[in-house]
Amino acid sequence: MIEKAEDLGVRGTVANRADGSVECVAEGPRDALESLIQSLRHGPGTARVDSVEVLEQPFRGDLPEMRVTW
Repeated sequence: MIEKAEDLGVRGTVANRADGSVECVAEGPRDALESLIQSLRHGPGTARVDSVEVLEQPFRGDLPEMRVTW
């Protein structure tokens, strides 16, 4: 997922949560974000994705290059 975001020019963070969910905070061009969301819906080959919730917020402009946080 990090590689996909980097390829798309999307910035932000990804975190694995204790409940097994994954949180992704990202910003970038709308078409790039839509492509990233589609990738999230499919997940990597070894993952099971039950749902993806999208919450749009105002552009912040201060997110780092895509990275994993804990």
